[in-house]
Formats: sequence, structure tokens, C-alpha cells
Amino acid sequence: MSNAASRLDVELEALRAALRAGDRALAAVRLRAIDEALSEITNPLVRGLAYANVQAELGHPEKAVRVVEDLLEVMGDEPLAHHHLGRHRRAAGDIEGAVAAFARSCELDPMRTTTWLELGTLLDERGDPETAIDCYREALRRAPTDFDVWRNLGNSLAALERFDEAIAAYATALGERPSDRTVLLLHAAAHQAKGDIEQANAVTPAELQHALGEVVEVRNDDGAPAMACRFRAPNEQRDHHRRAAETLLAEARRDLPTEREATSRPPWFLVRQADLVLVCDRDPRRPHHPNRFFDASDLVSRRAAGD
Repeated sequence: MSNAASRLDVELEALRAALRAGDRALAAVRLRAIDEALSEITNPLVRGLAYANVQAELGHPEKAVRVVEDLLEVMGDEPLAHHHLGRHRRAAGDIEGAVAAFARSCELDPMRTTTWLELGTLLDERGDPETAIDCYREALRRAPTDFDVWRNLGNSLAALERFDEAIAAYATALGERPSDRTVLLLHAAAHQAKGDIEQANAVTPAELQHALGEVVEVRNDDGAPAMACRFRAPNEQRDHHRRAAETLLAEARRDLPTEREATSRPPWFLVRQADLVLVCDRDPRRPHHPNRFFDASDLVSRRAAGD
């Protein structure tokens, strides 16, 4: 990397910090420094991509998209440019366009692990975890110890209810970063999704257990099929949340459909797991799908608060 490009990276990070702080005067200073750094870069691709990144940082992803599209018209297929185009299209809300750009980048340069990761993440969010898994496998062929890929692979496996494989993927990620809070909770959540509540609590570190509470399962066996919801609640509020969950299950039973498939009946999803119907939240990343770990923490919390 040239000195000018290195300086540009430093100034971009400084611009981000100024924008986060809401310091307009400092942001203006950083923009002038960025203009100077850009003028020193002779490679047109690097200069064009850097300028697009500045537009994105300023909150203009559509302008960034146009800059990169213009670059591609002039320079032809360039994998790095397609990668940046995917990021900017995603920021602009063009998910299908972003998928196409990342896919083209992977086609042109299959060794770019970060592009496989970003493509897989987008596919998962779009509701296609199976194809996302293929992308993560491609990434792992090139970077077999990549923490982010193993974590995201676990997420997509969980979305397909392949919980044993998801647990193994999370365990591999934890082998790289043993204290990562997010993956520790995902690992526990995959056990929770299987209905192994004891193991879900066993693999949750004490500090997180204290902050978030234990995983609890509340059942309603007043009819067939049995119904249940699984959630975390702060320990001092567990009894209150249990009562809220009992009320929630009684209401959900009156709404129970006859179909065997997952059903969306606002504000909950009803999912059949063997002979049990689980009441659960929406998935935070795929709102038209049930929570991939069949968790009901948000539903129970809101019911406990009287919403």
C-alpha cells in the first residue's frame, strides 16, 4: 500500500470518528485532508474506490454506487470494484443488486474470502440460508480458521434447523475467540433450540447467566398438542416472566392453526417441533421467519411489561 493510500485510510477513520461525534467542523477538516490524500493517489481504481467510500461515509451510498458503476464502465470487470459495488448497493437498500455484485466479484476472484462472507450474509438475510452455507464453505476452503465465517455458518445452519451442525460451527468459532460474547450466546441458543435447556445453561458463562438470566421453558399441556415457549429472563424477574409466559401460551393456544408448518399469527410465530408447538419471536434478521432458535424472550418480556 502506498503512503498516500495509507494516509487516506487514516483520514477516513478520522472522518468516521468526527461524523459519529457530530463534530461538523472537524469533519470538514478531515474532508480537506482526504482531498489532499486523494490527489496524491495515481492508481485510478484505488482513487475512484476511495472517493466512493468517502461518499458512503457522508451518507450518500447512491452516489457511491454511481461512482463505482462508472469505474466499471471505464475499467471493465474488476473484482475489487464489484466487491465495493456490493457494499454500496447494500447500504443503499438494493439487496438484489448487492448480491449480483458480490457474486460477480467471487466469480472473477474466488480467493477473496471477505466477498464470499458478505455474499453469504446477504443470502441468509434474504431468506436463502442454504445457498449462504455454500458461500461460507467456499470461504472456509480458503480461510479455514476464519472466525466470522464459522459464526455465520452456524447462523445459517440454525436457520435450517440443523442445530447439531450449528453447535459444531459455533464451537469452532469459539476455538478462535473463546470469550466472544455473541458466539457464546449463539452456542447456548442452538442447544436451547433443540430443547436441551440444561445444556444451554451449562454452556452459558456465569457472567452472562447473571446478566441475562437462565434459559427457561414454560409449557402448556392443557390440550393436544402440548405448547411451550423458551426464553431468558433476569433471575430476579423469573417468576414474573413465567406467569407472563403462561398467559402468552394460553392466548396462543386459542390461535393454534391445524397446519403442521410454521405459522405467523402476530405478534408471534407458532412452530411445530415433533409433538410440541413452540411460540416464538420473529427472527431479528429475517422478520418474515420465526426466530431461528425458536426463542420467545422478546414476546415474554413485552407481555411481562404489560404490552
